[in-house]
Amino acid sequence: MDIAAWLQGLGLSRYEQAFRENDVDATVLPELTADDLSALGVRSVGHRRKLLAAIAALQVGPISGPHLALTGEMKQVTVLFCDIVGSTPLAERLGAEAMRDLVSSFLATSLAEVDRYGGAAPQFTGNGFMALFGAPVTQEDHVQRALLAALAIQRALGGAPDISGRDKLDVPVRIGIHTGPVVFGPIGDQLRMDYTAIGDTANVAARIQQAAEPATILLSNTTYVLAQSYARAEPVGPLVLKGKAEPITAYRLLDISQARAALRPSTAASRTTFVDRQGDMAILNNFLRQVEGGHRQAVGIVGVAAQTPAPMEAPQGSRPAPRVRHARIRKACFSSERHDLRDN
Repeated sequence: MDIAAWLQGLGLSRYEQAFRENDVDATVLPELTADDLSALGVRSVGHRRKLLAAIAALQVGPISGPHLALTGEMKQVTVLFCDIVGSTPLAERLGAEAMRDLVSSFLATSLAEVDRYGGAAPQFTGNGFMALFGAPVTQEDHVQRALLAALAIQRALGGAPDISGRDKLDVPVRIGIHTGPVVFGPIGDQLRMDYTAIGDTANVAARIQQAAEPATILLSNTTYVLAQSYARAEPVGPLVLKGKAEPITAYRLLDISQARAALRPSTAASRTTFVDRQGDMAILNNFLRQVEGGHRQAVGIVGVAAQTPAPMEAPQGSRPAPRVRHARIRKACFSSERHDLRDN
């Protein structure tokens, strides 16, 4: 690094001689403090601040270049966007300090519900936030968790006292939810940025939230299909989303049946069409024949994390029931976290 050229670019070439006489090179420059600059003869407070800001920028690194590397892990997640409705006129009416207090209370209340159901909030959007379910911790039931959190946020911000008599915040919000793949991780190793989710899934969730009516929760069709066995919702649309060529169908979430949510895996299995599993079924049938011949067998089936595998049941009529005593066990995968999924 050419220190003289760097100083000249800042309009501070007058200090070039002092830097050179005191052996300030590219390795020493990032360690300079305000006291060091004073010792170098930089008497002007403005010049010291300008130099310190330029030194800090060198430590962060350039936004583009060979050191910028997008890293992260592909995750199947449910993304929730929540935002205060009409924040601009609200801020004008309340004033800056009162609006700050309102947003602070809104975030504290909402994020407590996100945390309760195992979500994370890696991004804030002025007067709202993005929450993820299924990242950074993989969760088989990320759709259910997101819907429960959304309903809990809606109740907490509804204004009416709850059954304990405590007053709630009366903040108009709207929520949009979409499910799909994202890359979750830091933007780059040279940038001081938190983890976030990158991909079209987050974009669609944000657009759905913007299209939602005040005090409503909108689900994408993808999310609704995954939750329809236990979620009560009504169709909305078609919606025209910014940046999307085709209108989409969305659903307004009304409620969740806790009893049916607990049975979600088995009810989904009864509806799933068995596709392209001839090879897998041939292997299982071979093991079954060995069992029928008196030889015990154990089979392990492995799937991608957070993506529920197709139920390993033969299509109707493809094979008669085995002629051996057996027990049918339904799978039920739930996250082993501390968060309680019951609606207390």
